[in-house]
Amino acid sequence: MKDYSVHMFTGRPREGQSLEQVRDLLLEQIMEIKLGKFPDWMITAVINNLKLEQEKAYESNFSRASAMLNAELDGVPYKDVVNRIDRLSKINKEQVIQFVRDWYGDNYVIVYKRSGVDENSVKVEKPSITPVVMNRDMQSPFLKNIMENKVKPISPVFIDYATSIQTNKLKSSIPVYSVKNTENNLFSMSYTVEMGNANDKRWPLIMQYVDYLGNDKFTASQLQEEFYKLGCSYSAFASEDEINIRLEGISSNFTSALLLLESLLAGPVADEEALKNLVDDILKKRANAKLNKNEILSRVSTYARFGPESAATYLMSEEELKQITGKDLAVMLRNLTGYMHRIDYYGTLETPKLIELLNKFHKTPRGFQAATKGKVFTEEITDDGKVFFVNYEMKQAEVQFLSKGGAYDKNIQPMVQMYSRYFGGSMSSPVFQTMRESKALAYSVSSRYVSPSRLDRSYLNMAYIGTQADKLPEALDGMMELLQVMPVSEKSYAQAKEGVLQGIASDRITKMEIIRSYHSLKKLGINYDMRKETYDKISTMSIQEVETFHQKYIKGKKYRIALIGSKEKINFKDLEKFGPVTELDLKQVFGY
Repeated sequence: MKDYSVHMFTGRPREGQSLEQVRDLLLEQIMEIKLGKFPDWMITAVINNLKLEQEKAYESNFSRASAMLNAELDGVPYKDVVNRIDRLSKINKEQVIQFVRDWYGDNYVIVYKRSGVDENSVKVEKPSITPVVMNRDMQSPFLKNIMENKVKPISPVFIDYATSIQTNKLKSSIPVYSVKNTENNLFSMSYTVEMGNANDKRWPLIMQYVDYLGNDKFTASQLQEEFYKLGCSYSAFASEDEINIRLEGISSNFTSALLLLESLLAGPVADEEALKNLVDDILKKRANAKLNKNEILSRVSTYARFGPESAATYLMSEEELKQITGKDLAVMLRNLTGYMHRIDYYGTLETPKLIELLNKFHKTPRGFQAATKGKVFTEEITDDGKVFFVNYEMKQAEVQFLSKGGAYDKNIQPMVQMYSRYFGGSMSSPVFQTMRESKALAYSVSSRYVSPSRLDRSYLNMAYIGTQADKLPEALDGMMELLQVMPVSEKSYAQAKEGVLQGIASDRITKMEIIRSYHSLKKLGINYDMRKETYDKISTMSIQEVETFHQKYIKGKKYRIALIGSKEKINFKDLEKFGPVTELDLKQVFGY
């Protein structure tokens, strides 16, 4: 991209829409600009939003480093990179129109992705593979040279939540958690209600429908324009147990953006045609998900863990989606802040001013409704050796091993982190070196002991293999052998340990993440930064302790196996030694 530039436009067709129609829609938008059919305020608003994007990006060290790297690669003076927004601010509407007229003609290439079968694929015979003897305890001169370069160690920084977060309450008793932004002119605020999909299947639909709602003053598109002018935006999301509405943007426009958001929540105006289109899009996405192997494997794994009913399958049916009205959804949204909720804020406002504005503009009833009772999804016992298979036409096979552990225990967390990193969490891990590098049985492989995010959930030991279908029997045997007998390498362990410690030492939880991490820990009954305990315990941890953990929590376990692949390429007799095989259809694992 140093000599030439490319502007890429991407579109996905809706159900019943052709790729050519999507092309025409994109080209029509380019023509609108050529004809100057966009409002005068748009240029200023674009600059505001580009400035917002840049400030958000430069909060990340990676983005800062990338900006310097790309300036060097592209031969752009760094002062031009730094002053990019100032230079863009001098461009007017007429210049934009002329630029598009000059450069956006018929000089494009278009690529269509169509469904079908490749008739030109060539069958490659499976080669014989001799395992490579691993030299885990040897070091190359190159590595030795790097290791001999001494650098000043980074000291870890841990959070004192009591001093880092300001905790207050509004007149309505709503708790407010805030952290001051001293770095730039951005803010982020969220309203969080502790209920979600498990309480009512309609909430995920409502959160998607928010973008298509107007109020008594603006249509949905006009409301989006008003936020855009301010360099602010809002978003909404519902998970299994939380509903979250987020407002973010330029701090100087916080009050105006807050008023717009509150006007939407207090008086949403439904658009039935928009809801119909949204439902069509949801149904299209559902159909597409059934074509995505990663999504299918995830759903089979969830089935293996929870059985036929889980948060993933607890969905509105197609009939329910088509019968619901926008008016019904608007009423539910209007009542949302009638449930007890919390407010999280990261921005430049001093706490007293924030509380003053929220008391004045955040609308709540005199008494809060009780949250509806949520559906409980129970993890099944996985130590029974079962195989769940879904047929998917592909050359490869993908596998997840799952074994349920015990309830959350903060005392084993340091060991959980160290074990996962050493055993299967890096390229120097026994799982990676044995399965991929030594035996060439997998193109992708990993293993980890996953901690629960809530007290009512359990630990889960997971191992993943992506392999060729004709290597599946050997890959399954290889992974099972590793799960039963953990290879011990002092050198690999030392590297893994150093990686964990450096990761904790260099990790900085800042900005809104301070508040989010606090709430995440509260779900586990913890009110302090656990990383110090983890760092201190791992600092003195030996590989023998990790081996003892493996023997206690991993070795001897049976596993449920989630597997996708082509039925014609898999020998089911090879699978039966791991347990009875159940073939599932897509409706069973997706819930629709």
